[in-house]
Formats: sequence, C-alpha cells, structure tokens
Amino acid sequence: MDVSDSSSISHAFAEIEKQTGRCDILVNSAGVATVSSFLEFPLDEFVRTMNINVTGTLLCSQAAARLMVKHQWGRIINIASVAGMRAVGKGRTAYGTSKGAVIALTRQMAVELAEHGITANAVAPGPIDTPMTQLLHTAKFREEYASAIPMNRYGTVSEVAAAVHFLASDE
Repeated sequence: MDVSDSSSISHAFAEIEKQTGRCDILVNSAGVATVSSFLEFPLDEFVRTMNINVTGTLLCSQAAARLMVKHQWGRIINIASVAGMRAVGKGRTAYGTSKGAVIALTRQMAVELAEHGITANAVAPGPIDTPMTQLLHTAKFREEYASAIPMNRYGTVSEVAAAVHFLASDE
C-alpha cells in the first residue's frame, strides 16, 4: 500500500478485514529521508516526509487498531530512530522531526490502546545499514556517525528485526 495515500490505506485494511477478519500485528516501517540544510529545506520535501513517516503511521495504526479492538489483542510496532531523540547531523530537518513525532505518537497510542489489550511500542535504532543509508550517508558521515557508537558500526536489519519480533510476541 502507499502509506502517503489515505485511500490506499483504507483499501488495504478493508482487504485484510475481508480476507482474515483481523489484524494482530502491525509494523510501521515505511519511511523516507531527504538531506538538505535547515535554511534551505524544501517545504514540499518536509511535507512529504511528515506525510509518509508520521501521517502514514497514524492512519495505518488507526486502521489496524480498529481491527485489533474487536479481539482485545494486538501489537503495533513503529520504527522510529535515534534521530527522533537527538540531532544526528546536519540536513536531517524533516527526518529527525518526523521520527520525534513517531515517538510521541507511539506514547499516545500506548496510553489509549492498553485498555483494549493492544501494545504500542517504538524501536528507535541508530544508523542501520540499508540501501537508503548507503545512498544518503556519505563516507565521511558514516565514519563520524559510527565513531559516536560504542560498537563503532552501523546496526543491521536483522538486529532491528529481533527487537520487533520480541515486541510482537506474547512476551
């Protein structure tokens, strides 16, 4: 589905309900990032980033939670970022802001959905070695970023997946 399009989200969750009658686990992992200086950050890119990273997370979570409430059980896991807790470098105006919003949204969801047996958590990793970071992070940025990490390396997708797996479990 296209998480920047509310009708696409509605259609996808209507299909999920039609085919299975339920949604037990939702992982909101869609995300984009554009690098540009704060003073020159293009408004259209800021809006696009917020729409995908935050509004998409909100709408998917609402749709999933409506199905989860019926069964009084569910798990929502949002992929945030350390960039949502602290600035991680220049040019991350929209990305850092959006991930901070995802963290705040997750906290609000957790409070409101707990009474329905639904947990909401966020995983906020540091840099993860993905095609997006390979494209956006220059060699200099990668070196500087990694040096600020105790293990002196980017994380892996499988490390994030392990955290998500735990949060999706009954444990």
